[in-house]
Amino acid sequence: MHLKRFKRGFLPGKDPATRFNHFPELDCLNSWGQELPQLLLEDDFRTRAQHWLIPFWPEDKIVPQHLAELRLYYVRLAFIASGYINQVGQPACRHLPANIAQPLIQACQLLSRPPILSYDGYALYNWYRLDPDKPVELGNIDTIQNFVELYDEHWFILVHVAIEALSREMLKKLATFNPTDVEQVNTVLACIDETLQQQHLILKRIPEHMSAQLYFSHFRPYIGFFNDVFYEGKQKARLNYRGETGAQSSILPMLTALLKIPHQETELTRHLNDMCEYMPKAHRELIEYIEALPSIKDKASTTLFNRVLEHIAQFREQHFQWAKSYISEKTSDIKGTGGTPYYQWLNQLISETRDFKIKQKVVQHSSLDFLVTDICEINVEAIVRPAHRNLYKGRGVSQKIFEKAGPELLTACEKLGRAKPGEALITPGFNLPSDAVIHVVPPHWSGGDHWACQSLQELSNCYENAIKLALKNNITTLAFVSIGTGGNQFPHGIAAHQALEVLWKYQYQFQKLIVCLSCKSSLKTWTNAYNDFQYKKGLKRSA
Repeated sequence: MHLKRFKRGFLPGKDPATRFNHFPELDCLNSWGQELPQLLLEDDFRTRAQHWLIPFWPEDKIVPQHLAELRLYYVRLAFIASGYINQVGQPACRHLPANIAQPLIQACQLLSRPPILSYDGYALYNWYRLDPDKPVELGNIDTIQNFVELYDEHWFILVHVAIEALSREMLKKLATFNPTDVEQVNTVLACIDETLQQQHLILKRIPEHMSAQLYFSHFRPYIGFFNDVFYEGKQKARLNYRGETGAQSSILPMLTALLKIPHQETELTRHLNDMCEYMPKAHRELIEYIEALPSIKDKASTTLFNRVLEHIAQFREQHFQWAKSYISEKTSDIKGTGGTPYYQWLNQLISETRDFKIKQKVVQHSSLDFLVTDICEINVEAIVRPAHRNLYKGRGVSQKIFEKAGPELLTACEKLGRAKPGEALITPGFNLPSDAVIHVVPPHWSGGDHWACQSLQELSNCYENAIKLALKNNITTLAFVSIGTGGNQFPHGIAAHQALEVLWKYQYQFQKLIVCLSCKSSLKTWTNAYNDFQYKKGLKRSA
């Protein structure tokens, strides 16, 4: 397998064609394609399209120097076909006329793919650079073909193109790596880890220029699946094809194949295999090649391997979040454009990915300890800081943490924005002995049954969310202060008992789990609270 041909990741090695330089007789497709967003607003679009004289591709095999133009031919035709079947505001249509169907079938047979617009035509071949001397990245790319005259659709497509472009580095590393060499395995994993983080950041930018309402009502319908569509001409039966979906991207299937992530044999796995048929042939061959490689799990750094799995899960979670925001909140139909119940399946994928992490050695003794010490000086991987909602410096221990960390911590917090009570966010530790700072927003203590219950729950959330965030980031040593007992006015005994309700559950999942206290009286309060827990659990006799 020649991975070197994937020099631009899963994007074409050369920029997509925008004109038919070798076949000027096909220029009519460019004209119709450019007019398509306006034509789709007309009630008589289907009638007019039935009379278009669409030329067939003039070759009966793929000629490498003409491949980019063949892909452009497929893109234009597939957009026209999807526009015809799924035209917004018009009655349902399940009949694709021969003048569109037959040229499309011919082109797709040459490209070894089903005759419908898929992810490759919607994104991988559907972009050009504004400045040919600058990289393929947001700000320097635009789309060739669209369904609607809305920048929202341009942005939706271009975000995916930018994500695909970033895969070039990890494929470059894979081209020369030996899966039995420990150093090379970990070099590849480090590159994948960095790439996934960058891709996640781009995916998070979707809302910058895309309205949920416009996506759902104006252009999402055009990329839906074809259900019982008759392709007029040679085809006698009605056909079903999956619509365009991010599941047809090769990035995550390739990583799944490399890491050997096991997914339970279900309708989901059959669907994922089906999605491969909509990928470019070279991508399918690459995934098959990587699937055949030996497992790298036993050669991999535990930290790196687990971190890559976690970033895959987080990427899928972001996808899941956008699916909720842009689709499920608009409809009771839980199927995606690929015709699948994405809610259930995404959750399954996320869970199975995390379950495949290399299991750390179980700590056989409690890691929990209480110390009278300065949290700014303690040697742990991460510390937990009580913060205001806007994450500013504050006073007391929070102020000391900022002073020790340096001005970079304030800048990092400003980028995070505001947080809710009980929420946990993470930044680097900068000049602190700790690698990271986890910021939590404690509630204010309030009397009265209702408010007291709410305050206690939010205080528990501070500990719970901080611990879960630490575990997600493979942090094994973690230190807290007595959260909420300063300016938030929680009684020390109540705060300690509430904290221990959470800390007790996780005390065996860390190498160190430390509560840093300010004085001996606080130490006594926490020690007594812990002894109470031991007594309740039948682990210690009452004194």
